[in-house]
Amino acid sequence: MSAPPETQGSDDPRRRRWMIIIAIAIVVIAVVVGLAAAWLFFFGSEAPPAPTLDDALQVLQSAAPSE
Repeated sequence: MSAPPETQGSDDPRRRRWMIIIAIAIVVIAVVVGLAAAWLFFFGSEAPPAPTLDDALQVLQSAAPSE
């Protein structure tokens, strides 16, 4: 005789539903952590200001020998 369909290796539907919910929660948490890490990597630290033409001219003038 064969076993009833419920016991032929199939999981409990409630258990399967909880496993799917937990898997989706893990994926959502991983995506949120990844987005937060990318945000902090690109926008978390400020870059120093770019040198201006005046900065370059001051460096060149200070390097010139005085007469």
